[in-house]
Amino acid sequence: MLKIHRTFRGKTAQDAEKGNANELLQRILIEVVTENYRQMMFEYQALEPEFKQDALTLLDPPLRANEKVISGLFSNAISRIAPRSRPEARIDRSEILIASEMANKEDDFSDGNPPEKIKHGRVDYLAWYSNRVFAIELKSAPMNCENPKATQTIKDRWRDVIQQTNGVQKHLKKLVKSDQSRYPSPISIGIMAIVGRRSINRKNESISAASEDEFIQTLVNGLKKIQMPSFQATYTFPENINKLIPRKKGRPDPKNQRLIYTPYIAFLGYSSVSPGSGPTSTK
Repeated sequence: MLKIHRTFRGKTAQDAEKGNANELLQRILIEVVTENYRQMMFEYQALEPEFKQDALTLLDPPLRANEKVISGLFSNAISRIAPRSRPEARIDRSEILIASEMANKEDDFSDGNPPEKIKHGRVDYLAWYSNRVFAIELKSAPMNCENPKATQTIKDRWRDVIQQTNGVQKHLKKLVKSDQSRYPSPISIGIMAIVGRRSINRKNESISAASEDEFIQTLVNGLKKIQMPSFQATYTFPENINKLIPRKKGRPDPKNQRLIYTPYIAFLGYSSVSPGSGPTSTK
């Protein structure tokens, strides 16, 4: 099940008339976990006749995969929620704005080409939802679910989430001045999916893991010196499909006498206009 622990606060992020950031992100996550489950069920129907009892461990749910696969899952979810959306969207500055910036530079761009940072930028997703455009940046990382710890990799990726989200927002606010109709009331959101997992022996009957609350609190405590996650949620895998065979280069490795135990995933969010966080009711 999907559980929302904290949501974005602040008037801008919760503006129902222009576009509520909490509503958008919650709807996206519902679509993400629903699609994850739907794909597992179709995969099970295809594998069960051939593998019988082993079919469940041979499943390959998208949410346990790498960032590129998870990114595709989010892309599908966003396209279902937003009337219009684009993955890997360019948010180019207008030619007039570029020319103006170049005129204020002392550098001599003799080849006529300004530096890349002036020409354009990209964002993982742009979504036009309600009366607002949302820019969404996505990262993912694994974390030991038995002894959770915010590793340096997780901290570095969270720092990237914050920096990229703020950078995109600054860029979009400049675009609003010259293209208000295309980029109305922009909000940039950063999301990091933390996959809780550990390797276990296939014959291991006793499996322990930290509680969901302990798992996400460990993350928050490890990241709050960088920036407190404003949005916090967890998704719990069904018990009968949370132990899966390891995969190498996209293929299952059934001869390996180990399983990957994935009890839950944490979703952390940061909004460029709502750095704080407030409690919400559990769903």
